Amino acid sequence: MQPKTRHMSINDSLHAVQRDGIALQDSDAIRRYLQQHPDMIGLLPRMSAAAPGFIDSRAALSLEMYHDPEIADEYLTFLVRLPKDADASHVSDNIQTLLHSFAEELTYTSGWLIITLDMKSAPLI
Repeated sequence: MQPKTRHMSINDSLHAVQRDGIALQDSDAIRRYLQQHPDMIGLLPRMSAAAPGFIDSRAALSLEMYHDPEIADEYLTFLVRLPKDADASHVSDNIQTLLHSFAEELTYTSGWLIITLDMKSAPLI
């Protein structure tokens, strides 16, 4: 399945992500990444709209850039921060289901995006 093309600006895409309750960390870096990978602009709002249905409602979500410290690699990351009493294994299974639903479309994009758990950090407020 080729990515669904939507004529959407980077600003519109990121505003849609924020409307879904997802915080942006280093939005300038995210914008630069989307400029390099414009085929991901329309994908982000669809993933952010789907994410809350798969993740504990008490979780804090953010969209961040991951920068590999050992090699020149970076990609977008939806980071899920769970409360300490949340069932991480259940949420992890749901994240895999969510990723699977977008896996084929991600295959055809020039960039990459993952969803991962971070239970060490404090929730984003």
